[in-house]
Amino acid sequence: MKHDPVTAPGHYTVYPVQPIEITKHMGFCLGNAVKYVLRAPYKGEEEDCRKALQYLIWEEETPHCTILIGKYREIADPLDFLAQHLRATENHNPHLDDITDIQADFLVAVDAYLVSGEVEYLHTMRDLIAELSGAMISTTRETATRPAEGE
Repeated sequence: MKHDPVTAPGHYTVYPVQPIEITKHMGFCLGNAVKYVLRAPYKGEEEDCRKALQYLIWEEETPHCTILIGKYREIADPLDFLAQHLRATENHNPHLDDITDIQADFLVAVDAYLVSGEVEYLHTMRDLIAELSGAMISTTRETATRPAEGE
């Protein structure tokens, strides 16, 4: 997919499904939380995790998980496909494997929340964001302390 800063920014085109294809059918707060979790490793890192967490807090304050069955059908397969893709992604760094696994778990929790409306899934998503932030901090530290090739 060709990069375009408006319709196909690089931090979203790393996935086989652009997050907007999923999030445009969700409520504002949940959709933004998903967006920030998916772009965090490629753009805003810890700041994006904090933003995702804030949107989940707002979602819990005013839940909008109700989704029309027709709209759910439009996102269920892409959501599942993206979660499976993240799990299957093999990285050369175990911390990056942790990041993609956490993102996949987050998407599974999103799906469960959309289906059930249970607030517990929001709590699970919040815990996963904390894990994601920690995994990105570990990756950043490892990269910063690793000697450059040839040293």
